[in-house]
Amino acid sequence: MTLAPGHNGFHLPFISAERYRWFAVLLMWKAHLIYFLIYSSVGVLGPILKGELKLNNTEFGVLCGAIGVGTTAAQIPGGMWCDRLGVRKVMTLAFVLMAICSFTFSLSGSFAFSCFVLLFLGIAVGCSQIAAAKAIIDWFPFTGRATAMGIKQTGVNAGGIAGSLALPFLLGLYDWHLLFKSMSILAFLFALFFSFLYRDTRNTGNDPSARQISLREAL
Repeated sequence: MTLAPGHNGFHLPFISAERYRWFAVLLMWKAHLIYFLIYSSVGVLGPILKGELKLNNTEFGVLCGAIGVGTTAAQIPGGMWCDRLGVRKVMTLAFVLMAICSFTFSLSGSFAFSCFVLLFLGIAVGCSQIAAAKAIIDWFPFTGRATAMGIKQTGVNAGGIAGSLALPFLLGLYDWHLLFKSMSILAFLFALFFSFLYRDTRNTGNDPSARQISLREAL
């Protein structure tokens, strides 16, 4: 397994793929932390959002569910896109979409529009989840994948903890519109950071599972 050529001829200064793979785990960990910080923010800021958007309990439940619907709907297509386009492109585009949706949600003033925006936020989250999983599968041999996957998954909990502790505190200093705009900037900066530093793999070994088959053949 070797590094794919760098973007615009740029090559990362890592000695080997064996060292770079742990840097890839760190990138996926950060991706999980940021996406779940944004994902969980709707629930954490629920009391304020319900009042600002004039939502009853049922409407707020639907609003939260819209993210889950988008996430679920995106995961199979997201896997296909990762197989076709690679992790780098899918993850970068997912976080750009996440940034756009977070910023747009900060401008929302109605239930229907908020649901629409959060549906697309869920799509971005679903694609980022699949891209992170594929990165671990690509970069690690069979004997190390579960350990790397476990490390990566702690980023989800870290994002939830960070959101539950930081967002209520920040809400006392700033309004929720500014918080979502700030998370939008964070997602966009990560997209740039990831696009510049992540490299897809080029598998050179005789992997018995490397033969590509269609979904129809698999079913």
